[in-house]
Parts: sequence; C-alpha cells; structure tokens
Amino acid sequence: MTIGKRYATAEQQLKAIQESEEGLLERLVELEAQLSQYQWIPVSERLPEEQTLVFIFEEEDGESSGYIQDGVWLTFLLGTYHECAPKYWMSIPPLPESE
Repeated sequence: MTIGKRYATAEQQLKAIQESEEGLLERLVELEAQLSQYQWIPVSERLPEEQTLVFIFEEEDGESSGYIQDGVWLTFLLGTYHECAPKYWMSIPPLPESE
C-alpha cells in the first residue's frame, strides 16, 4: 500500500471516529436532559402544574404520589384523599412502550 493510500485510509478512519464521537456527545446531551426531569425538586423552588400527578416526599410519611388542586397539595392514603405538605416533588416517568 502506498503512502497516499495509507493517508487516505487513516483520514477516513479519523473522520468515522469524529462522527461517532459527535453522535455520542449528542446522545449524552439528550440523556442528561431526560435525567434532569427526574430529580427531586424542592417545593420552595418550583411547583408542578395543578392536577398533575407527581411523586412527593414528606418528612413524616416518606415517598408517595400527590398533586396540587386549587393551591392545596393532596395525596391518596388508606382509601381517602388527605392534605399534605411535601418538601420535594418529582415528575413521574412515562410508562414503557409495550413491545
């Protein structure tokens, strides 16, 4: 193989590696954005939209689910809705697509 052909082959391999790295970086940015949606958010920092079911964390009761209705936090415990005062909330991830 001549030096010119080796150079061309090396150039092609380098370009393939760079394109692969760009694709990996793009995917990493996508995954970081998805992950940021599923972190505990202090209620003092931000609230979810009204009537949107989310995971909540209360100091006394721990983790459960709840939502805000007319400015009041509600959770469903023991077959009844109760007012609650969570410190943190997190979006509920979507269900997996069935195969």
